[in-house]
Amino acid sequence: MENNNELTINCSPGTFKKIQADADYRQCVIQQVAGEDTFGQITFSQNEPDMSLSEQPDCAYQQNVDTASGESPDLAKPLWLDAPTRFLIQKVRDLRPRVGKSASLKNKKQMWSTISKELCEMRYMFTAVQVETKFYTLERNYKQAASNNSKTGRTRQFCAYQK
Repeated sequence: MENNNELTINCSPGTFKKIQADADYRQCVIQQVAGEDTFGQITFSQNEPDMSLSEQPDCAYQQNVDTASGESPDLAKPLWLDAPTRFLIQKVRDLRPRVGKSASLKNKKQMWSTISKELCEMRYMFTAVQVETKFYTLERNYKQAASNNSKTGRTRQFCAYQK
């Protein structure tokens, strides 16, 4: 939540400990949440450890990374669920015509950043690079399925989100 150039990020106890211990991870979280916005003060707060699962916010991150075992926090990759994937496809369909020198978005990098910010508002924390990678992966899978289906003697393939 934003309050007059101040950002407060609520974290689970495990994430809060990771943020305090690892400066690189802290910067990664700030970049994912704040995006390109600048804030005068960024504070991290810890959620109560006794929160029930139903009270926890809907989060697209796997929270099962154990820092005591020596695993890197980078292994906690966001999960692309159905809702953010469909949203991504729809936003690309809407924003692609607006990309160009004389358009509202000067390049695709701005388009990916815009989509990333909108996903963050929906509580799906994906960076612009993750959004771009996911879209190109979907596109590649679609093209591979179409290529396979155009050849005779092959079993038909269907890819997710083909429609």
